[in-house]
Amino acid sequence: MADMILVNNRCTASTFANTFRHLHAKGIRPSILYPTVNVDQFGKLNSYNGYDKRLRENVEYLEELKSLAERGVANWINMDEHFGIVSLEAMVAHKPVIACNSNSPIETVKNGVTGFLCDPTADDFALAMAKFVQDL
Repeated sequence: MADMILVNNRCTASTFANTFRHLHAKGIRPSILYPTVNVDQFGKLNSYNGYDKRLRENVEYLEELKSLAERGVANWINMDEHFGIVSLEAMVAHKPVIACNSNSPIETVKNGVTGFLCDPTADDFALAMAKFVQDL
């Protein structure tokens, strides 16, 4: 009975269509409202560090990530996110963007211009990182 259905990108709109097939068959399509980034959180150019070691949660999370990396995490990684706001935040913070060539990044990252879109493989990501280093 909603007047409007909103989703956060085309990928989620596709998921909506596949999940609610009866509504889709009736021509009901969600509208897209992209999330925004709070640009004020980044302050002046290059002044945002992102990691505050005064916060116990940050320190604990970093230690957990280090532990996982040491044990090997290749089988635990899933690079499929419906809307990853991280690429937008990176662009606002003037940081390099390397993202998977799927879902929302294909809507927010212009490959070779605002970042690099890669297949979800270590080799593809390594090549993109090498491009950034070569361009410095």
